[in-house]
Amino acid sequence: MFQKLEYKYGHLAIHNFNLYLATIYAIGLLIQIMNPIFYFQYLCLDTKALFNGQIWRIFTFIFFPPSGFLRSNIDILLAALIIYVYYNLTTILLQVWSDFKFNIYFFGGIIGHVLGGIIVSLITQNHMLIYPTYLTFSIFIAFALTFPETRFLLFFIIPIKAKYIAIVELALYAYMFIYSSLADRIALVMSLINVFFFLYFMYKDKLKYLFRRRNGRF
Repeated sequence: MFQKLEYKYGHLAIHNFNLYLATIYAIGLLIQIMNPIFYFQYLCLDTKALFNGQIWRIFTFIFFPPSGFLRSNIDILLAALIIYVYYNLTTILLQVWSDFKFNIYFFGGIIGHVLGGIIVSLITQNHMLIYPTYLTFSIFIAFALTFPETRFLLFFIIPIKAKYIAIVELALYAYMFIYSSLADRIALVMSLINVFFFLYFMYKDKLKYLFRRRNGRF
């Protein structure tokens, strides 16, 4: 599926998008350091403001540091580290997926967040404030599913495989789903749907082949 789309529309892809994404996160970090109110007033995905014509929020809500809200200098250092780590992760994914596929993955996540927020807001008659935190962290889930045996150094000391980190992350998502706000649940669910749908359509031919081979059909 993606191969056909890439053949037709691959020239429209934003090349080196991970570099732009890291820059966007860095700008979001600076905004949170210097004037966090600015993000809420003009940039965040506020469905009420969106309904009032502030459509730029569809894109500007991603100007938010991956670590979320900053409460101390430690949070600033953590955010900078996460940006660096995710830049390296996405660099590897780009080499395997291609610029076009990574564009589809990330913009698909943005569309999912926006549509999820709008639909639930219309149903509940409440405005939603949706953040891109889960969309960012879902990149690691996608990475772990693509490279499950890759090792990371936990606390820079303990080697642990990506698949085990992803399991812990998914367990934390389950906990957060139970205790988070409705808006956070929307962001969480849409992020995971984006991951699994993207990887399914990307590898479905290979999955069908493996299934047929396992059942003795070619």
